[in-house]
Amino acid sequence: MEEITNIDDLVTKLSSVELAWEEFCPNEITEWLDIFSRSYGTRKELTLFGLLPTVGALLGRSELRLFSTHKERANIYCIALAPSGAGKTPAAQISCSHPIVSYLETKLGDGKQILVDNFSSSGLFNYFLNEKSLPVMCIDECQGFFHKMLYPSKSANDQALTMERMCKLYDGDAWYSVKGSKGKRIGTQFATMSLIGYTAPKIFLQKIWGKAVENKNGFADRFLVFCCKGADASMEDKEECSERLDEYPISSLESVYEKVYADHNSAEQVEYTLSASAKELYRKFIGQTTEGHENDAKVAKNLLKLTLILHVFYDRMKKGLESSLGPTPRSISQATMKMAISLCSTLSHIKALMDLVSTL
Repeated sequence: MEEITNIDDLVTKLSSVELAWEEFCPNEITEWLDIFSRSYGTRKELTLFGLLPTVGALLGRSELRLFSTHKERANIYCIALAPSGAGKTPAAQISCSHPIVSYLETKLGDGKQILVDNFSSSGLFNYFLNEKSLPVMCIDECQGFFHKMLYPSKSANDQALTMERMCKLYDGDAWYSVKGSKGKRIGTQFATMSLIGYTAPKIFLQKIWGKAVENKNGFADRFLVFCCKGADASMEDKEECSERLDEYPISSLESVYEKVYADHNSAEQVEYTLSASAKELYRKFIGQTTEGHENDAKVAKNLLKLTLILHVFYDRMKKGLESSLGPTPRSISQATMKMAISLCSTLSHIKALMDLVSTL
C-alpha cells in the first residue's frame, strides 16, 4: 500500500477505492442508475448513497428478523464525500429531496412530512411528536451540521443535536422530555431516522472525522462512508443519457419510493427473514470480520440494514423496469446477502482508511 503521510495522500487513496458494482448490484439496475445519474450530471455512486438511507426510511418500522430477540430496522446513516463539481447537489435532489417532497409527500397530502428540514434538537423532537413516519435527513452540505455537534456551543440556547442523541436515533431508542410546572413527560417510545450527508472530503476528514473517531463513543461506527472522484459531465452526455432514460418504463425513483412506502407503512408491521443459507453466510462473515476489530463495532447491524434495503429496493426496481406487479418476498436469499456483504466489505475498508486521519 502506498504510504499515506498527509491529508492529500489520504483523499487520493480514498478516491481510488472503487465499488464492485458487478458484485452487489444487478446489471440492469446498475445500468439504469448510471444513465439516470449521468442525465442529471452526477455519478451513480452519489445517487446510491442518497437512495440507501431514503429507502431505509421509507421501510418505516419494518424489521429483518435474525431470531426472535434479534431484529433490525433499515434506518441507516450515510456520508458521501466528493470534490466540488462532482454532482453532490443533483445526487441529493434526485435520490431523496425531489421524489420525497415534490412527489411522495404531495401525493400523501395532509401535511405529511418524511424529509426532515429542521436539523435542531427541538425541531426533530417536535417531528416525532407529530409524525408516525420514519424520517430521512438529507443534508447537501453537512460539514456545518456535524461541526455544531462535535464542537458544541456553550450557549444555553444551543439546539444542535448531540452525538449521544444521534447514536440513539440510529438505535431507535425512546425520546422523552419533561415539560411544564407539573413535570409532564412527553415524547415517543420509538425515535429513529435515516441520514445522508454530502460534502467535500479534505476539510471533513481533518475537522469532522478525526474528531468523531477521537471521541471513541460509537458515533463514527454508525456511519457508512464513501469517497469518490469528480465527474466530468458534459452537456452532450447529459442530453444523451436523458434521451436513453426516456426509453425506460421508469425515469425517476418516484414510483419505486411510492410503492416501498405504501407496502411498509400500513397498520401491520412487515417482518423479513433470512433464508437458512443467507443466515449461515451472515454469521460466517460477521464471525470473521468482527473478531478483534474494535472499529467494526456496528458492522453486524449495518450489514443487516443494507441487506434489507437492497432486498426491497432491487425487487421494486426490477418490477418497475419490467412493468410487473406483485409483493416483495419476505424471505431474503443468499444471493442478496452476498451482494450486501460485498458492499459492506468495501465500505469497511474505506472506514479503516479514514481512521488513519488520526495519525496524520
